[in-house]
Amino acid sequence: MKNIFFSLLAGAMLLISATARAGADVSVTISIPPITIESEPELTYIPGTYVYFIPDRGDDFFFYQGYWWRPYNHHWYRAGFYNGPWVVIAPRLVPRPFLRLPRGWRTLPPGHARLKWAEVKNGWKQWEREKRWDNRPDNRGQQNGLGRPGKPHGKKR
Repeated sequence: MKNIFFSLLAGAMLLISATARAGADVSVTISIPPITIESEPELTYIPGTYVYFIPDRGDDFFFYQGYWWRPYNHHWYRAGFYNGPWVVIAPRLVPRPFLRLPRGWRTLPPGHARLKWAEVKNGWKQWEREKRWDNRPDNRGQQNGLGRPGKPHGKKR
């Protein structure tokens, strides 16, 4: 009788354990339209940041600190390569520079640097360490007094 009881108890515990595990495996898939960039893109940096973007695209498509980033349908996505694969990123993990882009960041001054993808891929770490873009003439007016991205230069109130 004890053997039957323990066998039933063990079976019930296995069933509960399997049900709990199945509940933990639930996932939500949020799709993003695929993008195919046929040739290596040309990028430029956004003054006051170390965020790069493809100036000839109409959508927001960025490179920052080794990853490609795309906002889409109220979500942020990240990829290791410009053609994906893309994964959704929690809002708290979106880098701050994306939340502080200067107004009019798509409007670039004449002669603003355009860089081949290979240059950015191989140089972004060193450029950021050396603060390469901080002292460029086309970067003035995009910084606040603390040397961080801020509001664009304009009339003082």
